[in-house]
Amino acid sequence: METVLDISAGRVFYDGLLTEPMLDHPEGLAVHRDGSVWCGGERGQVYRIEPDGRSIEQVARTEGGFSHGMAFDADDNLYVCDLKHAAVLRLDTKSGSLETFADGADARGINICNYPAFDAAGNLYVSDSHAFKEPGPGIFRFSSDGSGGLWYGEPVNFANGLALSPDGDHLYVAETFGHAIFRPDTRGRLRRGTRGSRRPPRGTAGWAGLRCGGQPVRRLLRAEPGASRRPRRGG
Repeated sequence: METVLDISAGRVFYDGLLTEPMLDHPEGLAVHRDGSVWCGGERGQVYRIEPDGRSIEQVARTEGGFSHGMAFDADDNLYVCDLKHAAVLRLDTKSGSLETFADGADARGINICNYPAFDAAGNLYVSDSHAFKEPGPGIFRFSSDGSGGLWYGEPVNFANGLALSPDGDHLYVAETFGHAIFRPDTRGRLRRGTRGSRRPPRGTAGWAGLRCGGQPVRRLLRAEPGASRRPRRGG
């Protein structure tokens, strides 16, 4: 494994420390088709930042919530994983209406609703981190009407960020405390990737999605095009 992009390749896109509203511990983010950047806060806020990073507005808030990962569907609805409500919420970005989209299935609810990702057919995959350093299932999958349930039920040591492969055949899962990334086959077969050996790549403390460590974060960074960096031999 090698580093292809480090923090020195980025610049501050938006600094929300002293703004009103203040950018309050953003976890996940999603980019709208108009270029605006949407992110959440630890009190259930949903923010929209202008494409040029010059201004911010709070467009929604859940009562007693904590916004984690988020993703847009093809109709520009925003789906937000909410930690406190243990559910995926759907925000109609045109009307501002916010409602519960899914909270698991009859047999099992979501424990720690962490990160969403859509496939090309409109199915929504959602990581459930289960518990802190206590492996458990897993990954949920929901149809566009909110029906669905537990899709990957094997123990995962804190399932975190998700991403579909370009062909949609694999779902890549960041396993934070397993120090691994594995990829279930969305057609039904498991591809082990780095999961089989459970050996963490050197220099990694744990994989996550778009997380920023354990301290409250109130600014976003953007990497400049062409600024990727690869380590020198021996460095």
